[in-house]
Amino acid sequence: MARNVDFDAAWDVLAGTQAAPKMTVYGEEITLPVEQPLALILLRQQLVDPEQRRHVTIERVLKALGLAFGDDIVNRWVDEKAIGMEKLALLVITVGSAWLPDPQPEEGDGEGEAQPPETGDSDGSSPTSSTAGPTS
Repeated sequence: MARNVDFDAAWDVLAGTQAAPKMTVYGEEITLPVEQPLALILLRQQLVDPEQRRHVTIERVLKALGLAFGDDIVNRWVDEKAIGMEKLALLVITVGSAWLPDPQPEEGDGEGEAQPPETGDSDGSSPTSSTAGPTS
């Protein structure tokens, strides 16, 4: 008997382990899809190449942004905010950062490490760091 691999179930498991990124545009916080749309990735590659950028159509930009933000939201930007092609292209280029993992502090950078306790007079009026050198 042939074996059946259920990709739908695997994708459901994957989607359940990832949080949907958010981005604020025109003061509105928008929840993006859990996974970055491939059309947006491919379009961004074309927009950063000056030679290929000339061949990108506004329809393609609107469609790709619609996959990320929703067609209704993108249409509202066009109709109510009169957003132009340069801002739309910049949005295509920058929205990809929403799917990047959160930066982890590098070892030894001090972030997330316990800070030295404050020291000073018994009444607490003259605090100094316990790592401070001699004072004059």
